[in-house]
Amino acid sequence: MGWGELGKLPAQAGYLSTVKERDGLASGQMVGQSQASVPEGCGQNEPEVWDEPLAPRQALGDLASPNLAPPEADTSEVEAETLEVENLATETLEAKTLEMLEPSAGNGGLVDPRAAEVRLEAQLLDEALDEDEAADGEEREAEVQTETGLDEELGILRVRSQELVIDDELGLIRIQELEQLPIEQLPQPPTPTLGFVTGRANFLGGTNPFRLNDPLDDQVFQVGTGFYLVPKLGQYTDLVLGVEGNLVRYNEFPSVDYNELQLQAGIRQRISKRVYGQLTWRNQNLYTPNGGSFFSADFVELLLSRRDILSSNMWLDSYYQARVSFSHPDRFSRFSQLGILSLNYGFTPQFRTTFIYQLFLDDYTQIRRDDIYHQVIGQITYDVTPTSRINLFGGFKFGSSTNDDVNFDEVIYGASFNFNVPIF
Repeated sequence: MGWGELGKLPAQAGYLSTVKERDGLASGQMVGQSQASVPEGCGQNEPEVWDEPLAPRQALGDLASPNLAPPEADTSEVEAETLEVENLATETLEAKTLEMLEPSAGNGGLVDPRAAEVRLEAQLLDEALDEDEAADGEEREAEVQTETGLDEELGILRVRSQELVIDDELGLIRIQELEQLPIEQLPQPPTPTLGFVTGRANFLGGTNPFRLNDPLDDQVFQVGTGFYLVPKLGQYTDLVLGVEGNLVRYNEFPSVDYNELQLQAGIRQRISKRVYGQLTWRNQNLYTPNGGSFFSADFVELLLSRRDILSSNMWLDSYYQARVSFSHPDRFSRFSQLGILSLNYGFTPQFRTTFIYQLFLDDYTQIRRDDIYHQVIGQITYDVTPTSRINLFGGFKFGSSTNDDVNFDEVIYGASFNFNVPIF
């Protein structure tokens, strides 16, 4: 069966031309790429709260580098403890001396005959202690000044993270220098990623992929790649530029195979910690396998996304997208609205399950037609590497249209492999 044999080329071409950008199952954008990251605290230690279903995943933001330099320590406590030890020794000696000099009952209150000698010995000992204390103080001051390199005129001595050791014999506190880490071992701050290469290999099966009243089963295979640039325009603003190419092949009806080329330019704005918005212009062109063009469209899209952390392993992603398309043939031009709720549960940092509900509203602007349909999906995701993942999904679709020839009822299933690799 070819395009002409379908008998409803405009309706079916409109559907097939937007399998990727509307349902998102063939490319994994809405189903697969919406699971691009597990939020912080939900099964892994990745501090990322952003999720970008329509743009390449941004690299992790600037994380604070650990400060490996030893913290500064005030030496006032060290000096106070040293002085306290020395004072205690002096007070003990003075107490012993006074005890010897106090009158006793044996001499009737007279001064001991050895008093003069004891006084002389105490005086000489005091002078010796004073000289030792002064010498030790000058030595410690010289050592500290040498270690810290402070100007003598500053009058303030500080030592970095020093260990205190008490000498059992001398009873004095000595200061030992902490070994410094070589500067070449300090980690460098991360560099923001500017360019990404994306790729996908997807399989989608359905009981009614052509939306016919008399359903026809078929399976769709898609392979594609893309390149994105995401330069920063400000602290919370990014410019998103991208190009994608995809080959789409049908199992049962190869005569409707097509190739796709997309160009994209947009502005992404962080609104709050959990919310971001994106305004995008996108051009889509579909070609037959031999190169003939049969569909093209320009889209202007506004996307709002939010992530809410529900527990240590569960989070909720929500999306709203409004899109205006200007298509050729123009009968496919329409105003579309899309709402998505995605409930995620992470068993491990690599493995998670997702329940997805999607609501589509299409208002065609050149013909009298309105569509409303729903899609319910269950999905299992496994991160093979930090930049690649595998998805298995299945669900069903239902809805209605003012066009009696369109039937949305369908059971869908599939698998996808996606990667997103930063290159510079």
